[in-house]
Amino acid sequence: MFSISKENKSLYRLFAVILVLLMVFSSFSTLVKTAAAEEEPTNGTTEKVLLDRGSTWKYLDNGSNQGTAWKEANFDDSNWKSGAAPLGYPEGEEHGDFGDIATTIEYGSDSQNKHATAYFRTTFEVEDLSKINSTGVINAGIDDSAILYLNGQEIARFNLPADQEIPFDAYVEDYGLNDASESSNKTFQLTEEQMGYIVEGTNVLAVEVHQDRPSSSDVFFDMELQSIYVDPSIYQASDISFAPGADETKYNFSWYSPKTDVPGVIEYAKVTDGNNSEFPTENVQSVTAKLAEASSGYQANEATITGIEGSSEYVYRLGDGNGKWSEIYSFKTQATDSYNFLFMGDPQIGSSGNIAKDTTGWINTVNKAIELYPNTSFIQSAGDQVNDSKSEEEYAGWFAPELLKNYPTATTIGNHDNSQYYEYHFNTPNQNPALGNSNNAGGDYYFTYGDTLVMNLNSNNKNAQEHNQFMEETVAANPNAKWKFVVFHHSIYSAASHSLEAGIIKLREELVPTIDKLDVDAVLMGHDHSYVRTYQMKNLQPLKNQMIDEDDSVINPDGTLYLTANSSSGSKYYNLKDPEFYSANRSQLRTPTFTNVAVTPTSLEFTTHRADTMEVTDTYKIVKDPSIEVVLPALESISIEASSNVVPTEPTTFYPEVSLNVTGKNVNGGVYDIAYEDITYKTSPEGQLSISQDGKITVEEGANPGNIQVWAEVTNEGKTIETEKVTIQIVEHAEQTLLEKGSIWKYLDNGTDQGTVWREPAFDDRNWASGAAPLGYPVSEDRPMFGDIATVISYGPDSSKKIPTYYFRTTFEVEDLSKIGDVGHINFGIDDSVILYLNGQEIGRHNLPEGEIGYDKYLSDLTGSSVADESNYETFILDAADLAHLVEGTNVLTAEVHQDRPTSSDIYWDMEFIASVNKEASEETIVPVKTYDYKGYHTGKLMVHDKSVSITVDAESNIKNGVVFTGEYAEFHGDGFEDTAVIIKPKKAGAIIDFKGTVMSKVIIEGNKVSEIRGAENIQDIEYVKSADPEAINFID
Repeated sequence: MFSISKENKSLYRLFAVILVLLMVFSSFSTLVKTAAAEEEPTNGTTEKVLLDRGSTWKYLDNGSNQGTAWKEANFDDSNWKSGAAPLGYPEGEEHGDFGDIATTIEYGSDSQNKHATAYFRTTFEVEDLSKINSTGVINAGIDDSAILYLNGQEIARFNLPADQEIPFDAYVEDYGLNDASESSNKTFQLTEEQMGYIVEGTNVLAVEVHQDRPSSSDVFFDMELQSIYVDPSIYQASDISFAPGADETKYNFSWYSPKTDVPGVIEYAKVTDGNNSEFPTENVQSVTAKLAEASSGYQANEATITGIEGSSEYVYRLGDGNGKWSEIYSFKTQATDSYNFLFMGDPQIGSSGNIAKDTTGWINTVNKAIELYPNTSFIQSAGDQVNDSKSEEEYAGWFAPELLKNYPTATTIGNHDNSQYYEYHFNTPNQNPALGNSNNAGGDYYFTYGDTLVMNLNSNNKNAQEHNQFMEETVAANPNAKWKFVVFHHSIYSAASHSLEAGIIKLREELVPTIDKLDVDAVLMGHDHSYVRTYQMKNLQPLKNQMIDEDDSVINPDGTLYLTANSSSGSKYYNLKDPEFYSANRSQLRTPTFTNVAVTPTSLEFTTHRADTMEVTDTYKIVKDPSIEVVLPALESISIEASSNVVPTEPTTFYPEVSLNVTGKNVNGGVYDIAYEDITYKTSPEGQLSISQDGKITVEEGANPGNIQVWAEVTNEGKTIETEKVTIQIVEHAEQTLLEKGSIWKYLDNGTDQGTVWREPAFDDRNWASGAAPLGYPVSEDRPMFGDIATVISYGPDSSKKIPTYYFRTTFEVEDLSKIGDVGHINFGIDDSVILYLNGQEIGRHNLPEGEIGYDKYLSDLTGSSVADESNYETFILDAADLAHLVEGTNVLTAEVHQDRPTSSDIYWDMEFIASVNKEASEETIVPVKTYDYKGYHTGKLMVHDKSVSITVDAESNIKNGVVFTGEYAEFHGDGFEDTAVIIKPKKAGAIIDFKGTVMSKVIIEGNKVSEIRGAENIQDIEYVKSADPEAINFID
């Protein structure tokens, strides 16, 4: 027996749905079986297991053609092999919650040309046919496709074309289909007709499993069959999608029912007596649904209700067209001039590996958001409703919040939703299937709510031209829309793992011009599992110079706001990358969040909450009121900043690209936008660097190593303002690979605690296993730059509780330590986190918090960590202090790699170590502490006593008696020195003087404290006085 409290009503309803939808939460199985055993079927839903998972199957794995006779009940399979499920290969393969393979089957003699089809047969007994209910479900783990037969009749098919025989030598790829997702189960609902194939006595299940492609690494099969009792008086509608219609007077519905040829019906009525618990008998309207395709055993029903009035309450119910009805649901409509809607980031049910946990987080966020904003007009999702686009159990989790039946919810297609299953579940208004469609998931669509236009784009389709056409046509068709929103999944202005991907940047560059042209107010996005609110953006640039009122509202701003939502379920989070130029507010709170969008005739206000405490984490308000005159504060000052101060003479990935950022401050102390076209970059000496209008620096061909002074001039409203100078060093670069990727590593994968001694160079690792990198599992795992796994390591005996920590050690040689420079790079492929040691000293830590990490700790146990980004490799940049741990001779690198969670499917490790090389006779690069720039300067004698200085004198200056320098380092720039003498008289020995790139008319060296002169070839006349000795000076051209 069991009971569920009122507080957990949503979970109870989920429980009921799950039973109908194949018992999708396997963790509930024991609970349900107990209930079924102890209670006779009543108004609830109960199940009886006919075939359990892990049963014994006969199988044929020799690649032969079995025709059709093998599927019949009387077929003789006595010569077939036999084994317990799961069956497949390789030995460590797992799938969903079915666990590891118990019986390994053969794939043939050629691993690159594996058998296309494997055949399976088993039996189950039915003693009393009258006790078998009229519906059933199959829960299966399948890789990559299957057709299931019951007593010779087909009852289910997965990942293969419908209604056609599949040849024994056919692979999934032959039909243009994808391989199966390994993270979740597949479920099939059996109709009354299909359950009618069951006979009293022995029944035969036969399955043909097809491989994805000849070189595929794995095959997997297991299943369970259950007979489901459903109250015959209740219409079994599930996965009810209640969504905005084409406008505020319409709502779109879609729902699943058991497979049928009879369209479902929706009845609805306005509540006039305040009673929404009983269905009215008068003024009831009815709409017959359109039948649509759904997953195996289900039927999708789609309907639109019309004539809905604002500020009213309605009830509705769903029926089978033959007199059966669902329970009664209700919803309230709101005003359309001033209202709010909720924006939710990726729920991605199933992403954590725990569907029940993700579902609970999703229910909690929806419930709390609605509790705070009960008059919400609709909910807008950012996409990735589920993790596996074809998982009905994950969709059951997404539909689990009971409030989704009361509040219309618009969805966007995420990359994890991108299959026709999205179309099965959602009935979108004004969809254009010819624009934006991808993988048959659906095209771009829109709806209006009052004078608000919401355009949802399927960003899985990377053809921006289609999206631009859709937006232009939609805006043209809705000329009275005051507020314009665009929604799509793949954020083009985010802060985490996806933000730097080339495809994301390309999409940004291609969509933004149209978004700008159409004056879109806000773009709502997801995908990157972190929060970002941009500045107002236009022409790919932030517009920071805005009029702000006393309430911090932005008044009549130009440009568009871009908002990226974090996870609304807590199923997955990504770590933030380095700050972006476009982010006004960015965060990774590692707790579910949501955003309320309040709309009035003159304003939009975005308020973001964390779902655990309901604390406001960000707020931003836009006011658009033509009666308010916009007065922008004037520009007062500008400054320049370089992303790095070093550029190599030749391009190399060792050094990051250097760019300049010119910022302005207005007279009120706020930010002032500076347009690229108003900036002119200056350098001294000239001809060494090229600077694009957007500030990117490249080194000119033939440029010499040395220091270059860079500054910017900005022309604004008739006046020119100049920034301070920054020094950019041009350096010659050479590098040496100390450790190649794919090197041999010793490793320990037995789950033991190695303490700290294993990191030390003297540790004895002779008993450890050895293999070439990349190391990890499964064999097909790969990473950019490093490729497929070369050495498969063990995760332990239990696939649901994999080893948390793996240890790796390798060595490399350094012949001449003096040749190693002061910068190093370690590029590495990782899943999921690592701490790296060089000769026992930590030199890098990725995706883990500081401090000692226990050998038994997963990332999911720790704060400050997230799953690895599998689309990129990572880099540690080492400085001189890190490289000081190198020794001449043998060096030891050690790495501890931590797994994300006990059920994670993969681990990965490889790296390469590159260090800069000291060139012989290279000069030390010095960055001056002080910078002086004299323009039109007139004086008798200029005394400079600074210790380290850069001095620029232009041709308009007149310094009659020359420049006197007494410090330790000086560099001279500018045309003014062509007729200005320089006297060098250092107070301390060891002075270095740099004349590179500057013509010097006269230089006097006074005393014996100058050790080095650079650019001596530029000196027209040099004189040595007061014990100065040119033989004691190092001259460098």
